[in-house]
Amino acid sequence: MLGNPLRGSGRALSVLLLLVVAAVAALAAPAAADQGGLLAIQRTRWAYANSANVTYGDTGGLARVGRDPGCCSGAWRSFFEFPLGQLSGARIRAATLETTLVHSWSCVPMPVSLYRSGGIGDGVGDGGRTPWSPVLVEALTDQYGATCGGTAQRMSFPITDKLQQWVDAGLTTVTLGLVTNEVSVQYWKKFSVAQTVLRVDYAPASELAGT
Repeated sequence: MLGNPLRGSGRALSVLLLLVVAAVAALAAPAAADQGGLLAIQRTRWAYANSANVTYGDTGGLARVGRDPGCCSGAWRSFFEFPLGQLSGARIRAATLETTLVHSWSCVPMPVSLYRSGGIGDGVGDGGRTPWSPVLVEALTDQYGATCGGTAQRMSFPITDKLQQWVDAGLTTVTLGLVTNEVSVQYWKKFSVAQTVLRVDYAPASELAGT
C-alpha cells in the first residue's frame, strides 16, 4: 500500500525550512570581535643578501649575518617581512622581534643590529636571495649574543614605540633586517629562521573606541 505522498513532502519541507532559518541566523550573527592580547606574527617571507650576490639553493633554515669566514660570499644580511594589517588602529603595549642565535664565530658576545629596511626584491620567494642590498631605512636596536659549545641563545629586540609609529602611519607590512659589522669575522652569526617571529601585545581598535 502506498503512503500519503503529501505527508512525506511536508516533512521534507519542514526540514528545508529549518535549514534555511539556521543559515540566515548564521549570516546575521556578528563576527567574533578582535579581543587583542598576545599575538605571534609569522613572517610573510624572509630573504638573504650577500655582497658577492652568490645564490645558494639551501641555506639550511639559517639566517646569516656578518662577514663570512669561509670563501667567496662576502658580507651577509638577513631580512624578514611581516604583515601588520591585523594591528590597524591598535595600541601597541609591547613588541619584540624574537629569534634564536644558533651559531657565532666568537664566544665573546658581539652586537647585532636590527633595522627597518626597504622591501625584499620583487619575485623573491621565501628563503631566496634578494639583490645586495635592501636599503637600511632606520636603526632600531642592538643586542649582544654569542654561542659556545653548541648552546643556542634566545634574543629579543624591543621595538614597541617604533611598531606603534608604523601602525599609526598605516603600514600594512614591514621588513626588518639583521645586520652586524661586515669587516671582521668575529661578528659572524647564524639565526634560526623558524624561530624568528614578531611578538606583539596589543589593544585592538574596537577596544580603544569604547574608551
